[in-house]
Amino acid sequence: MTDGITIEAQGLDELERRMRTLTLDMGRRVEGDALKELGGEALRVARSLGPRSAKHRGPGKTRREKWRSPTVHAIDTIKVSQVRTDKSGRRYITVGPQKGDNSPTFYLKFLEYGWVSSPRAPAGSKRAGRAVSARPFLRPAQAAVSTQERIIRALNEAMDRRGV
Repeated sequence: MTDGITIEAQGLDELERRMRTLTLDMGRRVEGDALKELGGEALRVARSLGPRSAKHRGPGKTRREKWRSPTVHAIDTIKVSQVRTDKSGRRYITVGPQKGDNSPTFYLKFLEYGWVSSPRAPAGSKRAGRAVSARPFLRPAQAAVSTQERIIRALNEAMDRRGV
């Protein structure tokens, strides 16, 4: 006569595999949520630091003028990309003008990094070899949200929202 209860569990290996998959998937979701939150914060900082004209005219009447003069300030058009993964498996987002951006606000890249005009400009031209210094607004925004404490706080908030 047996005084105890005997339980035989089958499929624990499958359960363990599913738990690992669930944990990895939840980790990716939390990481994505934190990246989106940090990207949104970087966007707000960049827009507060970015260039704005004192007097914005708005679009002109001709097609070319409409393209060159959007209805909003250029800094208000920058975006946060989707969460992406690079070849080494690191996940990231991009805030600001994207590669290949040919919109009317593409020049924000030049304001961020500065530029040197072509040395091939006509001799005697005021623009020949002229350097324009950078007026960064995206790099300070990145520095504002890239502190270790801020990243940890974003991850903790994302875990709390996900109930992890």
